[in-house]
Amino acid sequence: WIERFHPKIYNGTCLDIGANIGNHSIFFSKKFNQVFSFEVFPKNLDLLKINCRDVKNIKIFEFGLSNENKKIDFFYSKLNLGGLSKIKAEDQNIKLKLDVKKIDDLNIDKSKITFVKLDVEGSEFDIVKGGINFFSEYKPIIVFEQQPEDFEDNSTKLINLLKSLGYEKFYTIKTHPSVSESRNIFYKIFSFIMIILTGQKTIFY
Repeated sequence: WIERFHPKIYNGTCLDIGANIGNHSIFFSKKFNQVFSFEVFPKNLDLLKINCRDVKNIKIFEFGLSNENKKIDFFYSKLNLGGLSKIKAEDQNIKLKLDVKKIDDLNIDKSKITFVKLDVEGSEFDIVKGGINFFSEYKPIIVFEQQPEDFEDNSTKLINLLKSLGYEKFYTIKTHPSVSESRNIFYKIFSFIMIILTGQKTIFY
């Protein structure tokens, strides 16, 4: 879908922010010229390095991103190593102090960055705030997560910030389509099973 509207996007660099163990980074490496993978959690970093060690166009950055350059507190639960967040949830009883940096202060070629994936458990706003100069100048495509509770008057703090930086077009994932909307028979079967098991499903367009 993105390639249809931005056919040259893969000629650039992708930022995988919140790379976890590298699933998305490896996928992106097959599309983009270069992938910069950011992961702050040491347990995930070990697996990220193993998974990406033979992929030549992935560069791993062993710190998180935010709106400041310092060590800050992160929280997680042993039951969900992918849920590390600086916003403490009730079940997150382990605290770590880890390094974060601002995108604007990174010594990388920002002019080549065409795509940014943000999956950072509620820290999206702070990361964009730490890259105001970068985002306002180059305006890469950004894929990010927002929760229903983030919305007020059909917008969020992050969307309002991006609008102030010159972003004009926003798209959302369509959820709960009918099974017949997909032409792929295997996807229809999978979707039908998911509806039975969970009562709902999500589709990406």
